[in-house]
Amino acid sequence: LLARGADGVDELREHLRLGHAPAGPGGLARFLDACVADDQAGGALERFALELMERGADPFSASRAGDPPLSLAVRLGWPRLVERLLS
Repeated sequence: LLARGADGVDELREHLRLGHAPAGPGGLARFLDACVADDQAGGALERFALELMERGADPFSASRAGDPPLSLAVRLGWPRLVERLLS
């Protein structure tokens, strides 16, 4: 679901509501990479990425292409996520 980006958000929200954790290596990067690939940089998606981090998504592991979440957040133009990743 994370690799589906915006298309997976509704199902991901349901999983989060049920208490499932988005933890695991590369989850945040998979979500961000899908958003970059689909050229979807809306504010709601940035808020969802921040929520994923708050719930335990890995902020360090790179995407399959080797891009770390920080560089993906910069490409998406998501300043709040960039700041959170830097902190």
